[in-house]
Amino acid sequence: MKKSLGEADVSSLYQSRELDKVLVKLVDYMNPLRQNMDRKPGSGTGYQNYRRAAGLTANAFSDNIDVIETDSAEEKAGTYSELYLPYKTILSKGRVYRRVQKTGASIADLMREEVEGKAIELRDAEERRVFWGNSPTANSKQWPGINSYMVTNASTQVVALTNTGTGVTLTLEALDRAIDLNLGNPGLILTSRTGRRKLNALLQAQQRFVDKIEIKGGFKVMSYNDIPVVACTNIPDTLNITSGGTVSSLTGGSSTTVISL
Repeated sequence: MKKSLGEADVSSLYQSRELDKVLVKLVDYMNPLRQNMDRKPGSGTGYQNYRRAAGLTANAFSDNIDVIETDSAEEKAGTYSELYLPYKTILSKGRVYRRVQKTGASIADLMREEVEGKAIELRDAEERRVFWGNSPTANSKQWPGINSYMVTNASTQVVALTNTGTGVTLTLEALDRAIDLNLGNPGLILTSRTGRRKLNALLQAQQRFVDKIEIKGGFKVMSYNDIPVVACTNIPDTLNITSGGTVSSLTGGSSTTVISL
């Protein structure tokens, strides 16, 4: 009966309008990045964030706040900058072909496998857009990723180690400078698996212990200065880095990146 109905009829009669909780669990399963990134509730078409300058940058404050006991407060708007984060949607659609159905598996089993596969596909796409959404390749349908904001704030938020895509050796001093750019202690250090191995080698070369820390979701990961280090497969080792330290292309170079947030 479901096959004989039109797609519009099926969606209204048989498919829930609510997001299936099982699908949410499939996306969260074995996904430390998604479970440990800060989530903000919002309303409207986006989330409004009020931000300050980087941790090593002095914050100008021109309001008249130095008063004597009998002075009254001067009313004036704040000088902080506003960052608007628009809400975007990612969507995928699967299909089970007739030829596959003839292999002997039931239609229920085939649909379950397709849904699980699509959930993993969407999970990977979401993680990729966390880093590279709308940058370095412009796509207005995507939400702005981390690299998008790094490009516009390269002088204050990026510690550059190289002027070309060939890359240079990672140092603990450079990593410490990147961490110091955060106003407070960062909650995560994100890098590729190669970046994690290089950090591990640096710590062992200085005869330092490589500590482990447990994060949300029950994952035990490497830590640096008590900050969890999470390796993400969507941070490649073929990045082309500009002179400002931001990523201009995901291919064509031999660099990776380390992000503290």
